[in-house]
Amino acid sequence: MLLSGFVYSQGLVEVPLHGNTVLIDKWNDIKNNKAYFSAPFMGTTLDLDSTKFYDDFSYPGPFPDTTFWLNCNVFVNRDYPVAPRTIGVATFDGINKYGYPYDFLVGQTSTEIADTLTSKRIKLSNYSPADSVYLSFYCQPQGLGNAPEPYDSLVLEFREMRLDSFPDTLSHVFYTVLDTVINGVSIYTTQDSFIVQTLHFLKEVWRDVWAKKGGTVPSDSSWTRVMVPITDTAFFKPDFQFRFKNYATISGNGDQWSIDEVYIAKSRTWQDTLREDVAFVYDPPSMIKPYSAMPWRHYQPTFMRDTVDVLLRNNFNQGKNVNFQFKVMDYNNSPIFTSLITSDNVFPYVTNGYYTYHAYPLPVSLIPSTLPGPGDYTFECDLNTAPDENILNDVVRKAQNFSTYFAYDDGTAESAFAMNATLIGELAVRFTTTVPDTLQALDIYFNPLWHDASLYTDAFNIKVWNDNAGHPGAEIYSDNAMTPSYNQIDFAPDHFRRYHLSSPKFMGPSTFYVGFLQNTSQELSVGVDKRTNSQDKIYYNTTGTWYNSPYPGSLMIRPVFGSAYETSGVHSPSSKDVSFSVYPNPANDKLFMSYAGNSADKVFYTISDVYGRTVLEKKFMNDEYIDISGLTEGIYFITIKDEKTSTTNKFIKIN
Repeated sequence: MLLSGFVYSQGLVEVPLHGNTVLIDKWNDIKNNKAYFSAPFMGTTLDLDSTKFYDDFSYPGPFPDTTFWLNCNVFVNRDYPVAPRTIGVATFDGINKYGYPYDFLVGQTSTEIADTLTSKRIKLSNYSPADSVYLSFYCQPQGLGNAPEPYDSLVLEFREMRLDSFPDTLSHVFYTVLDTVINGVSIYTTQDSFIVQTLHFLKEVWRDVWAKKGGTVPSDSSWTRVMVPITDTAFFKPDFQFRFKNYATISGNGDQWSIDEVYIAKSRTWQDTLREDVAFVYDPPSMIKPYSAMPWRHYQPTFMRDTVDVLLRNNFNQGKNVNFQFKVMDYNNSPIFTSLITSDNVFPYVTNGYYTYHAYPLPVSLIPSTLPGPGDYTFECDLNTAPDENILNDVVRKAQNFSTYFAYDDGTAESAFAMNATLIGELAVRFTTTVPDTLQALDIYFNPLWHDASLYTDAFNIKVWNDNAGHPGAEIYSDNAMTPSYNQIDFAPDHFRRYHLSSPKFMGPSTFYVGFLQNTSQELSVGVDKRTNSQDKIYYNTTGTWYNSPYPGSLMIRPVFGSAYETSGVHSPSSKDVSFSVYPNPANDKLFMSYAGNSADKVFYTISDVYGRTVLEKKFMNDEYIDISGLTEGIYFITIKDEKTSTTNKFIKIN
């Protein structure tokens, strides 16, 4: 059910998401690769004697590892779990693998089969109940998402292939033949009459072996350990499979369950819960404070954190000596700082809880005080200990964005806020800038709830307020009424939409608030990142008085600063445009152009700085480089024009 937590009152309410933009973006990237998830029934079979079936979902995702799984209906992520055992989980919800609801029209109080996660075939024919085969995993309801209701559930099923009305003597022969076919030693082909006749009697049956209902979620969102013994001889076949599925409302991204550490092996017991594994549990935080991202021209070394704290967990019953190292890469992915290797004893979680690794010192001059242009710096932290059962969870990274906007959020929404305003309401987020600059736009992540807010003409007005003792004060800017949009555009990451101010607002160093005035009684839902928390900087006003947000999280509204070139986006080449590229990028003294037009006789180029001023202009000549040695460090735009078209590319000048 998606309505849990949606309390109708005069104020701010927390609501679930409608879809999953991470999955939507991923499918847009791979939609032309139709074979990406093909996994035929007669595909690879896993032999537990040679392949360990253990998946803690510590890889980036967002889809499950095809080494173990046939389908991709769950969301592999690091955002939803609370207090996980290792980094990464598989999350079940009410949306499909493409990031959209299974059925937009189903009511918010219904519950139906939603996500499934099906294992590949596992060869169990050489085992018996005496081998003590167990399947184990951990599960957590809600996490940072939406709580499943009492009539929602998570279910584990085992698959068996029954030979209805088939003599027992021939059943044994059939499974022997099937075993050899699956493992590549076939004595029959699929055309053989024996196989064809036998398949006629096969009936696939999925048997429930475990289930857990939704309802009251523990305050600490604690994990449940599940140990399922495999004892029925019906499952000891060459093609055993298991699958998870959830029952949820299928009209939105809610009713979440997450699972972790799925493990199946022989010679196990009920007490087989230890893993000799030291693992990170969360991605690192931002390297700068208090933001997760900021405009590159606003950065100063004083924004750098003294230390980056990274959380990890020892899942063994003995202390482990762990070596640590971290490094920082620049926007070219070249290391600019590598720490010394340090070591420490990390005691078991069951006795000492989580261990915090303090990555320090981060020298304030690590990132130059004057950045040459927008880009990502990457923080990476590694741990090393031996023996260690899973090295995939021993490395974590964080991209530190210096672009044109301020942000508290990490770019991924787990929830949303909306104002239940019967007439009008105002929503605002506080920021502080230390350099003068021009506010050009707001990036806003509007979340389509159960109604399409893009149908509401003139639904909101962009607003900017000054500071009044820690609350929004006098209004210093108000724009024309606008309509929400859910489309992705250039230079607006994820599914933020960039709303440009009709009159850019020059801002001196100050504390200010940006947001909007809602002009409709329909809720305008804005995405919220629950992994970061800037609750103390979020304000709403539905009664004439500003109040602080009652919910933790970071509202996904970002002020965008800079020149019109930077914030409007540069036109990207299309099939009708001049096709050219510039290299190297960044460049020092020479810039080369690759031009694919029919003729360069009537082609000219212009180089402009971030303020739109022309700094170089000349006729284009093939095989001739552009001398940029006289330009100062920074970001520039080069426009190439012929008689009919023009296209602009961006490059960075460095010394």
